[in-house]
Parts: sequence; C-alpha cells; structure tokens
Amino acid sequence: MTEPIVLQVGDRTFRTDKSTLLEIPYFKGFFSEAMGSKPGPDGAYFVDLDGNVFEHVLNYARHRTFPLFWTQADGFDYAKYSLLARQADFLNLECMATWIKNRGFTKAVEYQTTIQLSVVEVHGSYTTTAPHHRVIEYRWVKGRLGGDAVAILIETTRAEVRVERLVDA
Repeated sequence: MTEPIVLQVGDRTFRTDKSTLLEIPYFKGFFSEAMGSKPGPDGAYFVDLDGNVFEHVLNYARHRTFPLFWTQADGFDYAKYSLLARQADFLNLECMATWIKNRGFTKAVEYQTTIQLSVVEVHGSYTTTAPHHRVIEYRWVKGRLGGDAVAILIETTRAEVRVERLVDA
C-alpha cells in the first residue's frame, strides 16, 4: 500500500512515497512517534535542506544509483559532490557519503585523448617480458606535438600503446 508524502525541502516541493523516504536513514527517525514530525497547514512536511541537492538524494532512494556530475567540457563538478556529501552525512546516508569521500564517481567515467605526434627520431628502445608473458617494448621518441618539441616514453604491447611520460624536449 502506498502512502504519498509531500516534502517541502528548501524552496522545492517533492512528492514521493513514504516507503521511498524510509530508504534514507534520517527519515526513519523523522517519521517516528518519538520525533513527532507533523505536516504543515498545506499538508507538506518541511525539511530545512537545499532542495536542488536533495533531488539527487531522493533519486538515489528511488533507483539506488549514484549521481554523476560530469561533462566532457568541464569534467567533474567537485563543488556539487561536496554539497551532496554534506547532505548525505546529515541524512545518515552513509553509503552515499562514503562513495563521494572515496571519489567513487571517478571510476564511473572513462575517456580517451588522442594526440597528433610527428616522430622526428627514436632515441633508444628496449624490450622486456612482463608478468603474464606480455612482451613490452619501451621507446624514447623525440618528436613534435603541435609546434612544441617533446620527448616521450612509449610503452607498446600487442594490445595497446600508452604514453608513459611527456616532457619538454
């Protein structure tokens, strides 16, 4: 049986089911007889938090997925994660607070950067056999990246090429 609840959080109004709110530890106490929380004259319960941040807490309670504040142009929104961590602490939502403090969100995004490098000369290389019998060749390469002269260490395996170090030449 559903029990709809209206929350006034800061300047935002949220409508949800009581069972959803009870997924957030703070609300177990909030709705207990001991706490005695009562709705206002408009039927809404007031919670003195930032409604724009609470929206993400409520979505977590509904779907059990953490929010991702990241764009390719700007990267992670650390300020927003900081606000959310404080609110998660206040609401005793330990799993979310811990996920943010441990920077779990950084594991949610993978991206690649492609660079154009024109090789001028190879300064040396050596080959080694790594654990699991991967053959790795390391080469120091001098080249041009855009208009800048650079020296890089390239690690090559059968499956990948990875730039290890990029320094001014």
